[in-house]
Amino acid sequence: MRLISKEETIKQSQKTFERWQDIWEANAQENKKNYKKQAKTLRGCGYKPLAIFSFGNSFEQNLDDFIALDMHFKYDIICIDKCLKYFIRKGIYPKFVLTADARLPFSECIDNVNDQVLYKKTTLIMGVLSNPSWSKAWSDNNGSFHFYINKDGIRTHKIYNKHFNYDKHLGDIEAELISAATNVANTCVVYGAQIMNYRTIILLGFDYSFPLGGNFYGCKDTTQIDRDFGRDKSVLNNHINFLDNQGVMRATSVNMEFSCRWLMDVINQLNANGFKIMNATGAGMIQTTPFIKLNSKRG
Repeated sequence: MRLISKEETIKQSQKTFERWQDIWEANAQENKKNYKKQAKTLRGCGYKPLAIFSFGNSFEQNLDDFIALDMHFKYDIICIDKCLKYFIRKGIYPKFVLTADARLPFSECIDNVNDQVLYKKTTLIMGVLSNPSWSKAWSDNNGSFHFYINKDGIRTHKIYNKHFNYDKHLGDIEAELISAATNVANTCVVYGAQIMNYRTIILLGFDYSFPLGGNFYGCKDTTQIDRDFGRDKSVLNNHINFLDNQGVMRATSVNMEFSCRWLMDVINQLNANGFKIMNATGAGMIQTTPFIKLNSKRG
């Protein structure tokens, strides 16, 4: 049984478009100025297992366990934008970083914007509507970067293809057309499976919730204040209290609950078609996929 209806998805897409369309159009124009044709496509590049890191409350512990267990030698890593600087601080450059946020600047996610090792080792994946400071940084420093366009329920890809071509019959592919996801972490899952064809994927930092009285994001030194309302996100997003998949009382928001249900639908579909997606977060809302328990202290 599907956990998300078509009507819910279309309603969410329409609401998002109405809020962001002016910023999206400006970003798409700027990103096109930064565009460079890349020597290699990312299609079908997934040979090793893939670890996807989101920035939920469990991120810091998940990352420490992942490194202590030497899993960074066995997995390709894709992390969302907010995770990036925490990997680098530990001496690890993820193979991929993905950004989707229209407003989040690159400078907020990195300690040193002139880190040449980053541009050499880490490939940027970004939406054509994302903040263009990311594409400018990779373009100016000759890094590898790739765009995608979301195909959503209200067909906004038909609007933004005036800037980026996604149809091979019309010329070079400038952006991959992917199924629209509900947030940046879920986009990593879609891109990793649909474009890069990683068949084995583990999820880390995918809490979609936070402990009562705890941090919203995955690291204590990250601002927990909402940029629009100026209040702690753990207060603003405490809409629903529930027992998580480990039997612990946690809080979540309406949007996170929606995104979690959306992701569980996708996981069910992928696992039914030969993929193996497992949740290694160790907490949170995801119920429909096998669990991996990472605990470096127990080995």
